[in-house]
Amino acid sequence: MNQAPLQLWDGVLRRLGSETSSVSLEAWIHPLGVREEPDRLVLLAPNAFHRDRIRTHFASRIGRSEEH
Repeated sequence: MNQAPLQLWDGVLRRLGSETSSVSLEAWIHPLGVREEPDRLVLLAPNAFHRDRIRTHFASRIGRSEEH
């Protein structure tokens, strides 16, 4: 990771905010927790349903966001 992990997550949130509705951000992205590990960020969903929804509908966008 070139950036500090939490800075990276802030950038992901800003990018998602520009391409995702505020309702979706509030319902699906903002409830995620973030845990910092030495070489990555781990996103923590409040439950399995939420995790599956993120994987299905947002994972590719989150991945694209962190590449920029």
